[in-house]
Amino acid sequence: MTTSSNSNEVGIEVCLSSKIEEAVRYPYDRGCQLMTFMTRVVKVSESILRQSRRGFIGQYDLTDWCRVAVILAKKKMQRDIDYPFEHSIPEIKELMRQFLRENGTIYDFSGSKMPVDLVGFDQFLDVFYPHASGFDYSIEQSNEYYGNLKRRHPMLRYLGDERLIRRRSAALDWNKCRAGQQLALHGSFYFHPQTRIGRGDVVFDVGAAPGDFTSVSMGEGAGEVHAFEPDHDGQEKLRAVMELNGEFIIAPFFVGEIDNSSNRQISLDSYCKENRIDNVDFIKVDIEGAERSLLRGARRVLLRDQPKLVICTYHLINDQKILPRIILNANPEYRIVKGRSVLYACVPES
Repeated sequence: MTTSSNSNEVGIEVCLSSKIEEAVRYPYDRGCQLMTFMTRVVKVSESILRQSRRGFIGQYDLTDWCRVAVILAKKKMQRDIDYPFEHSIPEIKELMRQFLRENGTIYDFSGSKMPVDLVGFDQFLDVFYPHASGFDYSIEQSNEYYGNLKRRHPMLRYLGDERLIRRRSAALDWNKCRAGQQLALHGSFYFHPQTRIGRGDVVFDVGAAPGDFTSVSMGEGAGEVHAFEPDHDGQEKLRAVMELNGEFIIAPFFVGEIDNSSNRQISLDSYCKENRIDNVDFIKVDIEGAERSLLRGARRVLLRDQPKLVICTYHLINDQKILPRIILNANPEYRIVKGRSVLYACVPES
């Protein structure tokens, strides 16, 4: 924030929270995604800020205001959404038991270790099972894997499909998620045959909590992992993952186009310069709709290092069109493949 006063920080959160309750009557029962809700909240908060003419609200710039809106919205939705799936997919639960170690306190997915309480069905199916099974991560295998999963478990919904679904009965319904009747997955792997982590690679995991991708990166042989996570609870989860997998770097920052020390925001270009990082090999990004801003703040890295990229594309409308443009504007040599909910990008070896 632009002020260090705790009372003012509490004040803006209380004020904004009440404004959200007044201004946002979002229909949770219409298959909306969490990020769609958050985007709506940001738009409402922008309108509130522009209309404000007095009071402490005016002490905060638009970035501060919107960031608080997003954090509040996310916390509200996380309180509302609880996934009681243990009674819903016994077959998957039994499959997960095969990876339990140390009296059931940790999972070991072919060298990627996680505390039991940090692995849900979604992380298991999207990240850990494909890693432990030695998948080749081709688009064909992705389509077959997720197609078979949905046929066996009709309760599954894939985030990347939401734009395309026209049948109400097939849409993601957060009320059904809360009741344990649906489970939302990415519906795409985090890897592709041309975007794999190599032994010794320098990896940036941006939006790292609860540590699933960081853990798999270590298991894939990454030499150095920078896990970007601004949330304190998320950082604690990453420390628990570090105890099981070895040392990596927790970067406690938001990542965007510009640096803003008051918000703990930094660009990837600045982060590399300040920490004297000469080469980045792989970047994974899942940051709740801020992917465009991150890419604009990584132009030098994309041109200089040509890292392999895996970027989530389901948070904002048209991300599948806009994110590739930003990447190609920074470095036209990139070749891009689009998955259901992520894009994969790499510069072919000459």
